[in-house]
Amino acid sequence: VADFLTERGVAAGPLGVECEGGTTLRADSAMVFEASNEVQLFGRVDYRDPTRTLTSNYATYSSTTGRLYATGNVVFTDVTRGSTLRGPELEYFRAMEGRPQPQVIAGQRPHLTVVPSGNAQNREPLQIDGDRITSVGENFFSPSGNVVIHRSDLDATASEATHDGAAQTLNLRAVA
Repeated sequence: VADFLTERGVAAGPLGVECEGGTTLRADSAMVFEASNEVQLFGRVDYRDPTRTLTSNYATYSSTTGRLYATGNVVFTDVTRGSTLRGPELEYFRAMEGRPQPQVIAGQRPHLTVVPSGNAQNREPLQIDGDRITSVGENFFSPSGNVVIHRSDLDATASEATHDGAAQTLNLRAVA
């Protein structure tokens, strides 16, 4: 990327970054703003690390805040569990000082496929839709707004839901 830097600290062109630990980031084009520690990615954005992948049409990443905002055909996958979130937009906040666990916020009615943990009796995934889905860490997520949950043995609706993967609980709430 440094080869493309201009005198104003802006880089432009295709981006391909490989980091220690197996993390890769690619995009058809990118602009790097050195002064603000921000990267804007355009066209076939592809992020991969050992535990998750993300693809989208566009993304902006700030290394200062640890925030990645992706838009356009977003697909976010937990590689270790196989769960996938699809939707028009997603904010990912990496774990860092002051934020010990990663956080994900997806709006505009995303769809989440949750694969049960290895010792679950029913291995069929839950299909979850909501106006907004928030997750914290590896085991907790909460859809809200017109929540619809489906599996062959389950059809449920709620205003809000919470799922604790460690405890293997799903709580539904109707808000009047």
